[in-house]
Amino acid sequence: MTSTPQVPLQLTSDGDPLTQLEDGLDLLIKIMAASISYLTTRASHVTIHPDIPISAKESTRASNQLVEPQEMAAAIDELVGDLILKSKQIEAIIATLPSGLQSEQEQRKELSALDDRIRAANADFRSTLDDAQQLQTQLNSLLRSVQDQQQRTRLHLHRTLLATTP
Repeated sequence: MTSTPQVPLQLTSDGDPLTQLEDGLDLLIKIMAASISYLTTRASHVTIHPDIPISAKESTRASNQLVEPQEMAAAIDELVGDLILKSKQIEAIIATLPSGLQSEQEQRKELSALDDRIRAANADFRSTLDDAQQLQTQLNSLLRSVQDQQQRTRLHLHRTLLATTP
């Protein structure tokens, strides 16, 4: 069998290794299910034990779409290659996961640092939100002022027009 090439990790949109692992396992299961389906519907069924006959239903279902032994061997090689490739990708993802060998003190320290970062981000968010609300208030005030000035100007023009019209 040929050697499988090294497979680079493909990052998901968020780059989360657990999501990558979940996606990889889902795809591996789909490949396995498709392989089993293909093999059971396209391969010639043979009796492997005289006391265990092939059922008529399985025989009929497979006989409509049978493939030649050489084609089946090539398909099996391809399916095995796909399974090996996906397995290696999953192994690579697993290798990137944290080992979980941190001490409780290290975990607390890391969680404390993350908590500090979250608190700082929340403070920045609140400050930015306050700034945005102040700007919105100023903008609303300015728009009201422009609208009032426009109404006064129209009223003045209207009065001037009425005064000059005989």
